[in-house]
Amino acid sequence: MVNSPPSFLASLAQFDSFDTTPIIGTTFPNKSLQLSQLLNAPNSDELIKDLATLISHRGVVFFSDQDITIAQQKELGTRLGELSGKPETSKLHIHPISEDTPELGAEISVISSEGGIANPDVELLHTRASAGWHSDITFENVPSDYA
Repeated sequence: MVNSPPSFLASLAQFDSFDTTPIIGTTFPNKSLQLSQLLNAPNSDELIKDLATLISHRGVVFFSDQDITIAQQKELGTRLGELSGKPETSKLHIHPISEDTPELGAEISVISSEGGIANPDVELLHTRASAGWHSDITFENVPSDYA
């Protein structure tokens, strides 16, 4: 008899989802599930903490067609950390070469092949992708838990 792998959905089990692969990733395909609504749900702390646990165990979680503001994205990132036990002194990461713009602030890094951190003028033939840009901050001495 083969046992099923454990489910880490907890309070998120009420929403349609599937494992993207047997090893990594969970997908919530229904675009009616909005992260912005989770932030304001009566049990939002429980939902967001369970989302943090799911991300930690599955590595990545996908949500379709999200309608979420920059401010809500920052709030979600902050609450994912706070509700999963990050130190109180730990804040949203500010990448050392990110631009601090009025629209996004210093905490949002734009990853683009058209400019910014990704430099399209760099000759990439026979070079590693990380030489031009990096899409997360796992290379930092103290990386974020949720990037």
